[in-house]
Amino acid sequence: MGNKTTKVKILHLISVLLPICLLCIVDLNSFNYTWKGRAYYLFFVWLFLLEVFWNWSKIRVNFERFSFLKIFLFVFPTFFVIWFHFLGLKQTVIDYGVQLKIPLIVSWPLSVEYVCLSILFLSSALILYGVKGSANFLVSHSFLFLIGIIYLIDTLYPYGAFTPFQALVPFTTSFAAQILNLMGYETSIMSEYRGTPVLALFKDNRLVCLYGIGWPCAGVQGLLIYTFTVIFFLRDLPLSFRKRAIIYSVGAVGAYIVNAFRIVLIYLVTIEQGSNAAKVFHDIYGGLLSMSWIIAYIIIITIISHRLYLKSEEIRSKT
Repeated sequence: MGNKTTKVKILHLISVLLPICLLCIVDLNSFNYTWKGRAYYLFFVWLFLLEVFWNWSKIRVNFERFSFLKIFLFVFPTFFVIWFHFLGLKQTVIDYGVQLKIPLIVSWPLSVEYVCLSILFLSSALILYGVKGSANFLVSHSFLFLIGIIYLIDTLYPYGAFTPFQALVPFTTSFAAQILNLMGYETSIMSEYRGTPVLALFKDNRLVCLYGIGWPCAGVQGLLIYTFTVIFFLRDLPLSFRKRAIIYSVGAVGAYIVNAFRIVLIYLVTIEQGSNAAKVFHDIYGGLLSMSWIIAYIIIITIISHRLYLKSEEIRSKT
């Protein structure tokens, strides 16, 4: 039984990693982009491998023998990528999006890809390990689904159209403006463009650049990713609710500040290297700032909680 369980786990690993590898063949350059790109697949793989490593001995297979459905679920994520990118499904999705008058049709296929793959991966885990066993992969699978939903919302309601998320933007914009002011630049928050506040930057009374700031850049996306990822990590730590709430709050404030500095850096890059370089920073490196903070914070709280656990065990052994 143990040998069979190991084989199933390895097959599960392959069924998750192979579609990602195929996407590298489809468009390797897209894995450089954190915004409307596939860089988050790499973070998903990192989370997934961490969960596999940490929970390897706890994972139990939920069936006695293979059935057509279980084999199908192993294969279907890979088949979906082939069907989507090589057999015409992507064009069908685009045509359907045109019929629905999707505002940002260029982002529509990628949004569908993220959501569908996350659902397929989660379905495989549910069938293989059951509800209890699939919870071992809840962090990575929820993360991937969340990215798909974020992209989908921005595709259906672009710029500042999704007002619930846009509510935080004026505060972040004002915070970023104050940081730029402290650095010696003049700023002005102008009237909204497509529902987004416009932050203009001046130098020597001359307009240098201005950008409309939407919710994905203003900290909402980063806070959503932070919340889902960190809460799932905190659930298994031997800490009281009060300590978990403090840890979450401190990290959330940090994530918000990082996103404000992300906006500041876009303006600084524009000043030093121009708008094209700023776009590259926005699409590639901006998202990495948020993810770097999340990864660093998870590592910090893991190390601290492990040391606290060892200390408590040491005290317990003495008593």
